[in-house]
Amino acid sequence: MTGASERGGLTLTRPGTERRGLGALLAVGAASAFGTLAVLGKLAYGHGLAAEQLLALRSLFAAAGLGAIATFAVGGWRSASRRVLLLSLGLGVLMAAQAYCFFLALRTLDASFVQCVLFTYPAFVALGARVAFGQRISRRTLGAIALGGIGVVLLSAGTAVRLDAALGLALLAPILFATYLLTADHTVRGAAPLAAGAVTLASAGALMATISVVNRTFALPPSTDAWAIVLVSALVPMAAVPALMMSMKRIGPPTTSLLGTCEPVVAMVLAVIVLGESASLVRVVGAACVLGTALVAWPKPLPEPR
Repeated sequence: MTGASERGGLTLTRPGTERRGLGALLAVGAASAFGTLAVLGKLAYGHGLAAEQLLALRSLFAAAGLGAIATFAVGGWRSASRRVLLLSLGLGVLMAAQAYCFFLALRTLDASFVQCVLFTYPAFVALGARVAFGQRISRRTLGAIALGGIGVVLLSAGTAVRLDAALGLALLAPILFATYLLTADHTVRGAAPLAAGAVTLASAGALMATISVVNRTFALPPSTDAWAIVLVSALVPMAAVPALMMSMKRIGPPTTSLLGTCEPVVAMVLAVIVLGESASLVRVVGAACVLGTALVAWPKPLPEPR
C-alpha cells in the first residue's frame, strides 16, 4: 500500500499519509537542530558563558524572534487561545529545567555522551504514554526503542564516566524532556505552534534569567564569538520548538521521539569535527543502529480505502 490512489489517470496521495509524512520530517528536522546544542554548550563554556546565562539569553532572543514571526504568520497570536498561552507558560518551566540539567552536565562530561544519554527519552515517552494515557506500546515501537538503546550504548563507548552530580543531571534530563513532550501533547496539542512556542521560550528565558541574576552570572556575552554562539543557539529553539509541536500533533509523542534518532548522531559528528572527540568503529556502528531506529519508527502509509 502506498497511501496513493489513481483516478482518471491522476495519482492522488491521501491527505492522512501526507500529514504523517510531514510530521515525520518535522520530527527529524527538530531533532537535527537539537543535536547541535551539546557542541554549542561546550563552545559557550570555552568563551566564558555560564549555563544559566546562555540559556536565559538564547531563550529570550528566540522568544522575541518567534513572537515577531507569530505576529504575521498563520498559527500565530490570532489563533492562540488564552488557555494555550497559559499552558505554554507552564511548559516553559519544564523546558528550562530540562535544558539546565543538560547544560550543567556538559561542564564535565563529553558532549556526545550527554546527548546520547538524552536520547533515552523515547523509552520514557512510550512508558509515560502507556501509564498516564493508556496508549498501547506496539512491538514495532519496542523494537525501535531496543535498537536505539543499543546504538546509544555503542555511541557512548570509550567515554570515561563516574558516579557524580553531572551524571545524575544527565540522567534527569531525558525524564524531564519526556515529561515536557507528553504534557505538551495532551495540553497544547499543537495549537498555534508559533505563539505557543514563543510563550514557552519566554517563560523558560525568564526563569533562567532569574537564576542567572541570583547566581550573579547575568550579563551580555563578553566577546563577538560568545555573541555568535548565543545567537546561533537561539535559532535552534526558534525552529525546533514549533516543529516539535506540529510533529506531535500529526504523529504523536512516541513516534516523534523515536524519530529523534538523528539527534545523538548529529551531536557525535559535530563533536568529532568541532571538539576533536574520537570516532571509533564501535561508535560508527552505534550511529548506524540509531539511524536504523528512524527507519523502523517511520510512520507507515495509511491503507487504501476499499
